Order: sequence, then structure tokens, then C-alpha cells
Amino acid sequence: MEGLLKLKTPKYVKVKVSSKLMRSLFVDCNVDYIKEHCKGSCCFNSKGILNVAIAPREELYIKSLGMKVENGFLQPNAGEKRCPFQRQNGLCKIHKRKPIGCAVSPFNLSEKGIVIVRFRNLCMNCHKKGTIPAYKVFRKSFEIMFGKKETRRICTHLDDGGGDIEANMFGDIWEDLVFNRKTRR
Repeated sequence: MEGLLKLKTPKYVKVKVSSKLMRSLFVDCNVDYIKEHCKGSCCFNSKGILNVAIAPREELYIKSLGMKVENGFLQPNAGEKRCPFQRQNGLCKIHKRKPIGCAVSPFNLSEKGIVIVRFRNLCMNCHKKGTIPAYKVFRKSFEIMFGKKETRRICTHLDDGGGDIEANMFGDIWEDLVFNRKTRR
């Protein structure tokens, strides 16, 4: 591998956003709802086991907090299945700097590079009882992926009844989401 240049990730990567999945209905995912109802159930896979992929650029930070990462996944504390950052009430101890897969949840990239809502999130009560489109409930996740200006453009398009839309995702976020997807295979 010596002599090969590492390609620099572009500042933005064009992706398609699924209008159908962005219109999936959810409850308002706020602090009270998490504490009183779901207890952070999105932090686990369908079997109730911790399933948080850690992108390479996040690994050093996570380890600096005393946590263990194996094969690209955050490891629970000994004898537990839950995320070591999750409080008893379901809230995240490192909310402002949580792993990118958590920060952009419930969104992800499909195998075809389309921004979708993760299937497991569509199976949760917060979706089954929802009345607000995902792109509105989780707008902050969109802003992490696309920035405020691009998020505003996407949301306006969806508010106006538009279909799938191409959008510019931050290149480093795109790279992390591709890594997360490949890690889960």
C-alpha cells in the first residue's frame, strides 16, 4: 500500500433523499417522551442489544472516555447490553457529542446511497403512534447531515409535496454513514 495516496473526501456528496420515508410519521421525540415512554429504545437493535457503530474518526474520542470499541462497534460495560452512555431514564450522557450514527438517527444511507429512515425505527412505537413526518421531528439530524441551508431547502421541498430530492450531504458525514453501513453487514 505504500505510495498510494488516500483520496480526500469531498466537502459535499450528492445523495437522494427518499420523500416517502421522510414522510413516515413519528411522535415528537423530545426529552419528556424519551424519559416517560421509550427510554431511548432506538439505542438498541431489535433484540435489545447495543448496536452502535463507531466511525474511525470517532474511535479515539470514544476510547478517551474509557469505552471499548471492537470491530467498529461500541461495546457495553461488562454484564450489560445497554449503551454505556445511556442513563437510566434513556437520555444520552454525551448527547452533544454522541456518535454520528446516533446523532443522525433515525436516518441512514441505503445500499444505493439514498437517505432513508432505518427499518428498525419504523417498527418502534414512536413510529406506530406518530403524527409528525420524520423530517420535521428529526430536523436536527438533517442539519447534522446537510447543514441548515440545505435542510431548509429539503424541508421546503417536502412541505410543498415534492418527491425524492437530490441534496448535498457533508462529505465526512457521508463517509461515516458508509462506514457504519458496511460495518453492519
